[in-house]
Amino acid sequence: MITGSVQSSILKERSKKVSTTGAKNTVGATMKAFKETIMDLEEYLDTSNLGQLGKNSLTIILDDILEIIKGLRNLDSKTALEHATTLDGLLENLRDAKFALLNAIDLCDENNRTDFYNKLRETRASLASTLTCFKN
Repeated sequence: MITGSVQSSILKERSKKVSTTGAKNTVGATMKAFKETIMDLEEYLDTSNLGQLGKNSLTIILDDILEIIKGLRNLDSKTALEHATTLDGLLENLRDAKFALLNAIDLCDENNRTDFYNKLRETRASLASTLTCFKN
């Protein structure tokens, strides 16, 4: 669970943890790292004091989402589907999260915090939808 502001890539930390467990299936390990990162980001956006989030933290979150999108696009779809119900669904939900987060970053310094929080809520909802595309 993430506490405070986001200071570094959650995906990189998750990837390190997954690789140290000796996972032999690299696609499985990658998908596990992606899923756990998305779970952490969704939980963070749901349970943290979003008023303390700044552009730096949001940019780190965005970078993780972008890396997951790139990673999914580079996986063999047949093998990836052993771990997800739909690759297109994963990507579409992550893209929705990406665009909502980009809008939140643009609104970060604005006085209208309601729009900022709404975009963060959209980001969290898209991440939650992404999680439904993974197999257990």
